[in-house]
Amino acid sequence: MSYLRLTTALAVLFIFAEFSSAQPIQAQRKLGEGVLKVIPPQILPDETRSYLPKIKGFSPENYAPLTSTKTSTVASQSTNITLRRQIGCLEFAFTSLQVKEIEVPQPTGKMQRKTVWYLPYRVRNLGQHYQPQDLNDTTRQKFKQTTVTIPGVEIEDSTGLLGEIDDEDILKEIAETVREETVVDVEKMTEDVNNPYTDLKSSGLKKTDATDKFSFIDRFFARFILEGRVQTDLSVGKKPGDGPLTKFTKKAYLDQISPSLIPKIREIEDPNTVFYDTFSIGRIAIPADSDPNSPGVWGVAVWQDLDPRLDYVTIYVTGLSNAFKVFEMPDGSDLYKHKTLQLNFWRPGDIHDEEEDQIRYGIPLTRDPRQQKEICQFYDLPGPVISVEEFKEDTDQKRELFVVEGKIDSNFNLDLQKALDSGSLPAAIHQQFGLHGYDVPTGTPVTKVVDADNLDQPGAKSGIRWEAKVDVDGKTRHFRFTFRPRTWQKIGDRVEIIKRVEHVWIYR
Repeated sequence: MSYLRLTTALAVLFIFAEFSSAQPIQAQRKLGEGVLKVIPPQILPDETRSYLPKIKGFSPENYAPLTSTKTSTVASQSTNITLRRQIGCLEFAFTSLQVKEIEVPQPTGKMQRKTVWYLPYRVRNLGQHYQPQDLNDTTRQKFKQTTVTIPGVEIEDSTGLLGEIDDEDILKEIAETVREETVVDVEKMTEDVNNPYTDLKSSGLKKTDATDKFSFIDRFFARFILEGRVQTDLSVGKKPGDGPLTKFTKKAYLDQISPSLIPKIREIEDPNTVFYDTFSIGRIAIPADSDPNSPGVWGVAVWQDLDPRLDYVTIYVTGLSNAFKVFEMPDGSDLYKHKTLQLNFWRPGDIHDEEEDQIRYGIPLTRDPRQQKEICQFYDLPGPVISVEEFKEDTDQKRELFVVEGKIDSNFNLDLQKALDSGSLPAAIHQQFGLHGYDVPTGTPVTKVVDADNLDQPGAKSGIRWEAKVDVDGKTRHFRFTFRPRTWQKIGDRVEIIKRVEHVWIYR
């Protein structure tokens, strides 16, 4: 190439480079109404609590003191401790679960056209996280400052402590003074006692946008697990009593880190939006911003080599919240479960032309009771729980102590309900009593007071209830056990959906 041609080519290249750099940055594509499905953050006061029934490795002597109460001993004060921790949650939004044919680079360096499932999503930090108040801030609510006036007096002083002694007059005058004192706010304490328990659960908490290095709620350390069912039995025409209508096998897939696919997905979705994969999005700080129009941070979860027969799909998203629960196992170990967002989808179609199949958000509904029960089982929807309350027999004033989750059998019956119906206290509820500091005997009798199936009986709309009267520490206490459905309820032989189940928050 001659010197003149090279100079001309470089000049043209420089002009094009300068022209491209001068192009304005285009805004993100505006989505139509309803395209972006927004799931608001869920932050519950109870999630800030940690219960320590006993400090492990610390066994002080348990004795009865002669001049003070037993609760003042170290052995008593080191048990049944409630600690608070900072809890936050990010907002999660997504467009739709997509299936596309995309050219994927292979280890050999060649490109291969493969079927790729991906979920574009956006996370935002709207703030308003629960943070425990400092001890001074918490106790200050129970006290108030008041001005106390101390009147002046004249007293005899023959010691000289109040000044030089006068032989003729030993009376000394103390002038009137004014000072500030901290006294118990009786009105505030009375107001707290009369408030319902639901208003007291957030006592000692404040909502804040602040984060610290122990909370990590200003970053999204993501994990996406896609689970689906694959039909393995194609027989039809089964009659009631023949077992399951169809046989399915569950398959689970962890999302894959595929940096080479992100630019291709970006071209499909929106070239003006920066998408991060599951690993790189954890490096991006997401400061609290309550602006409803804030852009947030966009990412995409990718799956490859999925079984084309997948149906009844669920995606579990972990990392949106730092809330967790600790379960004590029979062997003494602790099992940690983390707050997880469950997204439910279903895919009507077959193994052919996956890209043409539309994946729908939610779960399918049918008029067939048996089939609807099967579908609910496929999605592992949260079943009913037992709420345990303490109440006063004369006024019926009550407060919730804890909630116990049981196990659901194939007929959607709760094992805790069976035990309570038999008149005995279930082992799971007895264990929770102990963890919360209540010495309830194992053989405590339980009486059913309301059966929700009898709609003519007063109180049936409040759900099935049982009651127990227990002597605890020499005092008679009354407990109530209430059956609470969460996403579905069983009516006769059918299962009825009682709330939207496109997404649910669970612990997993």
